[in-house]
Amino acid sequence: MSVEDQEAISRAEATGQWDDPAYLQANDHYFEKFVISVDEHLPECIRRPKRSGTEAYLYGWGPNENHPCAER
Repeated sequence: MSVEDQEAISRAEATGQWDDPAYLQANDHYFEKFVISVDEHLPECIRRPKRSGTEAYLYGWGPNENHPCAER
């Protein structure tokens, strides 16, 4: 990952500001490079828009996959 993306993720972890545009962009870059890159060759179930249950996800895991920190 680029230095800028690493710094944006580190800032979000330090401040808890998970809605910072730089962090959101860095997270998108991470997913594109290391998790999944969506293109027209993938099945429709992967290409369709994501519907997520944010409240349950936040409780169970935290604000993102990079920094699990859910409080129980």
